[in-house]
Amino acid sequence: MSDVEIDTAARDELWKSFVGQLQSRLTSMEAAGELEQAKLDQPLRNELGMSTKDGYISIWLHTDTGKGSWNAVTKKLDTAEPWYMSPEGVIEISGEKMDLPHAVECFAEKLVTK
Repeated sequence: MSDVEIDTAARDELWKSFVGQLQSRLTSMEAAGELEQAKLDQPLRNELGMSTKDGYISIWLHTDTGKGSWNAVTKKLDTAEPWYMSPEGVIEISGEKMDLPHAVECFAEKLVTK
């Protein structure tokens, strides 16, 4: 297996974990009353959309390179930015490096408009 294939496989596993953690976080935020009508869809293998009564976020990742983008349209946000995921699980969003659980929290909090 080449280095690129190893990195891609690592990012694929991280992406799966990311999606699962985001789904769990949205469910807990909705149960706590922080979000209304929370929903997560994954139309493609490395793309997801999270929506609530008050907004939407789309997140995409190219697992070969680790480069992706996200965009949010809520009452508080109307923005799009690149993001990055290393094969080791270091994620960079808006210039800030973080681990996977922090990235999950960062994206989930973008949906909170209350």
